[in-house]
Amino acid sequence: MRTGPPTVTDRTAARAARADVSVALVSVVMRGAKGAGPATRERVLRAAKEIGYRPDSRARLLRSNRSRLLGVQFGLQQPFHTDLVEGLYAASEPVGYQIALSAVALSRSERQAVEALLADRCEALILLGPQAPAARPAELAVQLRVISVARRLRPPAVGVDVVRTADDEGARQAVDHLVALGHRDIAHIDGGRAPGAADWRRGYRTAMNRHGLGEHAQVLPAGLTEEDGAAAARALLDAGRRPTAVLAFDDRCATGVLDMFLRARVTRPR
Repeated sequence: MRTGPPTVTDRTAARAARADVSVALVSVVMRGAKGAGPATRERVLRAAKEIGYRPDSRARLLRSNRSRLLGVQFGLQQPFHTDLVEGLYAASEPVGYQIALSAVALSRSERQAVEALLADRCEALILLGPQAPAARPAELAVQLRVISVARRLRPPAVGVDVVRTADDEGARQAVDHLVALGHRDIAHIDGGRAPGAADWRRGYRTAMNRHGLGEHAQVLPAGLTEEDGAAAARALLDAGRRPTAVLAFDDRCATGVLDMFLRARVTRPR
């Protein structure tokens, strides 16, 4: 007597017995193929649910020589990437694609993250804020479709699509808003070498000059973390020149700035 977990044939036969149809017809229903009437299809699906059957989508896709997997490289240190991943799930699942995630961490490089996705036979790679030189995405694009998100590749990588925010325009609009509120001495705590940081600096300086406030422009080097923001805020306070408004590169950096100002008993508008 054979022991062990039931095989696909066993499960198909069980569904057929419960639904009182042939094994071949069960296969038609489970593959979503034509050939079964609505009542029969409903009976087979109900029987499958009763025995706890779940289709093995990976096996089915392997037989079709398609993985329908989208590989996503993301950074554990980037809260914004969580929002992007949530949006990717919402967009991919309704059209029949699944998401495979691979994280970049302090102990795991971008190359390792990408290699894991390639091993999963992903049909495309979505790189969130990649830090590697542009040549690396271009190399990958020879093998499969590659999309870079939130980073402009310089020089442009052949075969790589880029989706990014207009960071320079965002900085200009932020300065315009602060000027409209009456601020003139506006400092920018930047994102260091992070994707988009250079565009933010350029947009900030452009807007300050356009408003005739170039002499008030002040850029403090920072980064993406609370610690980076706090250190830049400390340097700002130590310099003795306190602006009336601060434009921080991202939310985590801004949190560090606010925490340092709170510790230094610097008042801020509500």
